[in-house]
Amino acid sequence: MTNIRNASEKDIGQLVGLMKSMIDYHHELDAYYKPADKYVGLEDEVAAWLKNQDINILIAEDDGVLTGYLRVGVEEGPLYTEAKKIGVVHDIFVQSGHRQKGIAKELFQESLKWFAVKKVKNIELDVSIKNDNAIQLWDGLGFKDYKRRMRLDI
Repeated sequence: MTNIRNASEKDIGQLVGLMKSMIDYHHELDAYYKPADKYVGLEDEVAAWLKNQDINILIAEDDGVLTGYLRVGVEEGPLYTEAKKIGVVHDIFVQSGHRQKGIAKELFQESLKWFAVKKVKNIELDVSIKNDNAIQLWDGLGFKDYKRRMRLDI
């Protein structure tokens, strides 16, 4: 049975392993994203996120093994919006053997409680146009396109 909870410092090792899997997954989708072996200091970065009151990391675990995570945050609203602050989904990842079991949805639903405490009314995220699974997840959770970010490789 999957347990959803807040990450803690004792989870950093497994969490970084999941993040590296997510990083490599994106690199395989699009070589624009660097592979995990080129990241330096990820453990320290995760430790800092865990101390930041404007970031929440939720993890999914089965029998003490992390199977997925979600990192969300609160940021100042962009100047072009009326929102004073917005919620941001930074990243989400579920290990391949645990996908299609509703874990990502459970992680997101749990994050909504944290966003409510933070009085967030809007949540935004970026998703790779090549990541069909993620697009399907976010569409299914009610997210709608409102702008498009484009890239030119020169």
